[in-house]
Amino acid sequence: MKFIHNDMISGIRHGLNYGMFLLVLCAMLLGGCEINRLNRAEELYQKQRYAGAIEELDRLIKVGQMVPSSPEQNWCDSNSYLELGKLALTRQNIPLAIRFFKLANSAPADVELARIYMNLSQQAYRENDKALAMKYLEDITREIPNSTLIPEVMLRRISIFMDEYQDRNSTWEEYKELHDRFPNNTFEIQARNFVLQFIDSKVDYAMILAEQGYHTDALKELFELAIYPVVQGENINRLIAEVYQAQAEEFVDAQDYLEADRLFRIVLQYSTREKG
Repeated sequence: MKFIHNDMISGIRHGLNYGMFLLVLCAMLLGGCEINRLNRAEELYQKQRYAGAIEELDRLIKVGQMVPSSPEQNWCDSNSYLELGKLALTRQNIPLAIRFFKLANSAPADVELARIYMNLSQQAYRENDKALAMKYLEDITREIPNSTLIPEVMLRRISIFMDEYQDRNSTWEEYKELHDRFPNNTFEIQARNFVLQFIDSKVDYAMILAEQGYHTDALKELFELAIYPVVQGENINRLIAEVYQAQAEEFVDAQDYLEADRLFRIVLQYSTREKG
């Protein structure tokens, strides 16, 4: 075929982008209606104007001639899009790089995409646009949930929740998920410092519930706190024992000695844990 000639092959041998070559090869099969645009892409490619060639091919995608769900897309290796994304990235064309990495739909492309989102988030934060910074972090967790950057992303979210919004509830929920998924990870350990700023108030809240007679609710709060390495285990066990004891004494007053005995036995268990 005239579209692929010796000069182009020679260019590949001299280190030009193979992904570009492969995508052009695939794109030529789409039909005559887009041949002019394809010829322009080839001409730009031959002149080593790679960014322009990428833009021409991107227009093909935008008009629906090449989309991830179409049969034509099955002809093209996702590595083509990966390489195109990398090339667009070197040209500082971030939106186009994101588009190609999404089209690649592969683990290596996800790595590149997550890095872009993280860099954009950091840039937005430096520019004091906290909402946009959070949006890019959420893009990572939503689009690339298995990214190796997730622990760092969660730490960044915790930092913004706490430092910028003073949102203790969101900080606590994000930290719990971080610990549950990545216990003792470097970023989880760093995140503890944010939680320690308000963890005492959560303990106090549990004890207020107990004082008001809401023993079940108080125990629920204390049991949750006991899971995470942001409270002293001995202290939590002591407080749990105190709540059970107060509950047992209420059953004594109600002359329900069987239930009171059961609760006093639990008190002894937690008292033993405290001493241990």
